[in-house]
Parts: sequence; structure tokens; C-alpha cells
Amino acid sequence: MSSKRRPALLLRKYRDDVIVAYIYSRVPERLSPAEVLVSSASASFKGTGLLTDSVIMLNKPATVEKRLIIRVLGEADDDLKAEINFKLR
Repeated sequence: MSSKRRPALLLRKYRDDVIVAYIYSRVPERLSPAEVLVSSASASFKGTGLLTDSVIMLNKPATVEKRLIIRVLGEADDDLKAEINFKLR
């Protein structure tokens, strides 16, 4: 397991753990059906707190202890949440 800090999207909270989808700044040429592009050109980007175009990897959720979360970076707006929820179905 890597000790590198990385942004993640909180998908679900439990008592001591959370389920997250990691966010990467390496944007592939083609997105898989389980990846969501957060483009710096989109209206959704500003509130995320991300610094550059990024991809939310919904195909590899991870369970993480709450105590490992350092801070809230930003928030997904309604449009981004709708796209994420659609792809999670």
C-alpha cells in the first residue's frame, strides 16, 4: 500500500471507515465507463478544490479508516454528483 497522499471522493461513511474513489491527475486518452473526468474547463471544477484536470476512478473503491483523512479539499456540485451516481449504477 502506498503512503502517498491522494485526493479521493467520499462515497459512503461508516462508523470508523469510509469508502472512497481515488482521484488521479493523469487523464487517459479514453475513459472507461467507470471513470469520471473532472475538467478544469467545466463549471463543476471550481468547487472541487482540484488543481488540474482529473479522473475519478469509480471502478476501484477503497475502504479507508476515517482517521487517515487529513482534510476536505472541496465538493462535487449537483451536475458532477449526478454523473457519478449514474456511473455507479
